[in-house]
Amino acid sequence: MPKLDLKPSLSEKTATVKCENRKETFSKMKTFFDDQRFCDVDLIAGLDNFRISAHRIILLAASEYFLEVLQDPEVTDFVIAGVNGETLKILLNFIYTTTIEISSETIHDIMNASSFLKLSNIEAECSQYLSESIELSNCLSLAATCKKNNYNKLFERAIMYAARNFVHIIEEEEFLELDVEYLRQLLKRDDLCVRSEEEVFHGIMRWIAHDKPGRECHCLKLLSHLRFPLLTPEFIVTEVSDALPAPECQAVIMKALKWHMSPANRSSLFEEALCKPRNQRGEVILLKGGTEEEVPLIADVLDLITGNWHSQEWPINEVCGWYTNGIHIEGKVFLACTVDVNNTEVSCVQCFNLTTKEWSNLPKMTKRRFSFGMVELNGHLYAVGGHNGSINLCSVERLDLNSLTKWQEVTPMLMERSQPGVVAFNGLLYAFGSNSDFEHTTFEFYDPQTNTWAELTPPSEARIGVGLCVVKGLLYAVGGFTNNGICTMVERYDFQTDSWTEISPSGLYQQYIQCISWKNRLLLLVDMAEGDFKHIIEEYNPETNEWRTIQSFAKDHGTAILISI
Repeated sequence: MPKLDLKPSLSEKTATVKCENRKETFSKMKTFFDDQRFCDVDLIAGLDNFRISAHRIILLAASEYFLEVLQDPEVTDFVIAGVNGETLKILLNFIYTTTIEISSETIHDIMNASSFLKLSNIEAECSQYLSESIELSNCLSLAATCKKNNYNKLFERAIMYAARNFVHIIEEEEFLELDVEYLRQLLKRDDLCVRSEEEVFHGIMRWIAHDKPGRECHCLKLLSHLRFPLLTPEFIVTEVSDALPAPECQAVIMKALKWHMSPANRSSLFEEALCKPRNQRGEVILLKGGTEEEVPLIADVLDLITGNWHSQEWPINEVCGWYTNGIHIEGKVFLACTVDVNNTEVSCVQCFNLTTKEWSNLPKMTKRRFSFGMVELNGHLYAVGGHNGSINLCSVERLDLNSLTKWQEVTPMLMERSQPGVVAFNGLLYAFGSNSDFEHTTFEFYDPQTNTWAELTPPSEARIGVGLCVVKGLLYAVGGFTNNGICTMVERYDFQTDSWTEISPSGLYQQYIQCISWKNRLLLLVDMAEGDFKHIIEEYNPETNEWRTIQSFAKDHGTAILISI
C-alpha cells in the first residue's frame, strides 16, 4: 500500500485572527440600549424615581461599583441614591459610547455621581474641565465646592490659583462672600502671592467691612495669620491700630510693636513661620545675551518688594540661539528661540526650570514659524501666527503643558499676522496686529471651548509688533510699527463696552514692545531704534496717567526679554 504524503491537519495549525468589527459591536449595544431591548436590570434614580433599563454585563464591566452591587442575577431593580434621572442618562450614555457632554450646569451633578459610581474616567474629565475653567471670578467658590466633596487635587489647584492671584481676587465679589474658614486657609499659605504683607491686611479689612456687624468677631482669628513682623511699625500704628480698636486686637498690635522694638525677645512673641516672608516670586526677569556670540545668558532679576536688581548667570544651553519672547509658567520659563541648523534658521521653544536650573527642549512645532506670539491659556502653551520665512501665518498651535508630547493645531486666526500682540484673559485668547502691507487690521479672540475665532472692534491704527497686556481688567495695546514707521501710540480696550481709548504715550520711540502687568501698573521693555540705549524699561501708572523710566541698558546687551514671575 503506497504511503500517503499527508499535509498537516487544520487541528495542528494555530492562527491569530484580528477582529475589525469591534466598533460595530459596541454600536449595536448602544442601539439595544436606546431601544431598551435585551435589557436585564432596571436602574432607578433616587432623587426623582426616574427608571431606565440597561444590560447587566455592560454595567459590571464598566464600574467596580456595579460589580459589587449587581452580581446577583436576582437583583432586577436597583436604586441609586443621590442621583437624578438626567445625570443617570448622561452617565449611562458614557458607559455605552465612552463620550460625554459636560456643561457648567451639569458638571457638579456628573462629578458627584461619577465619584459615587466609581467611574474614574468621568471624574478625570470633569476635573480637567473644571481646571481649565478656573478664573478670578470662580476660583474661591470652586475651591469650597471641591473641599466639600473631597476633590482634593482640584481643591488644591483652585486654592493655589487664588493664592497666586490674591491681590486680584480681593477685588472680586466672591471674595467678599468667602466663608471665614476658607479665608483662614488662604491667609495662612506660604505661597500667597503679595508684594507686601500690607496687601494681606487690606484684604482682611475689605472682607470684614462687607459685613462689619457679623464679622468683627472674626478679627482675632484672621489676625493670627497676618505676619506682623513683616509690617513696618509706621504701618502698624497708622493703619492697623486705627482700624482695629477692640482690646483683644490692640493686644496683638502691641505685641507686634514689641517685636520691632525688642529684637532680643522676638522668639517669644511670634512663631518663626509668621516672621518669614511668604514664598512670593513677585519678580521680573530681564534676559540678555544667550546667542553663540554673546554667551553666557544673563538674567537680571528685579525684586518687586525691595525694588533692587541682582544678576544671575544661567547655564549655557547646548542649543544656543536668539531668544525673541518668553513667558513664565509655574516655575519654568518658556522661551521662543531661533537657532542656526546647518546654515538654516529654525524656530523652537526651549524651557528653563528656575528650580533645577536645567534646560529642556520642547517637541518640534507643526509648522516653521518665526516672530510668533506666545501665551499660556488653560494649561496649554499657544504659538500664534508668525512668519515661516516666506509668508505671514494665520495658523495657531498649542502644547499641553501636562504631557509636553506634541503640538496640536487649532482653528487658525481670521487673518495672518507676523509679530502679533497676544494675551490671555478670562479663559479667552486675544490677538491683534495688521498684515504686512498694513491694509487691514483686526482684533479677534479665540474661545478654546468652541475652537473658534471671532472679531472685536480693532484699535484705531493698523500696526504690527504691538505689546498687549491686561492691567486691572483693561487691555493695553502699546507701540509697534505702522505704515509710517515706529509708533508711540498707546490705546486701552474695555472688554465690557468693546471700545478703545487713546491714552498718554510715553514719548519714546517704541518697537518690539514687551508688556507685563506689575503692581497694577503697566511695565514695558522698549527695544530702542535710536539713541544711546538699546533697551529701556518703563512703567505706566493708570491712576496718574504718568510714565517713568525704571532702567536703561547700553548698546552691548544683545537681545532682551521681559518676563514676570
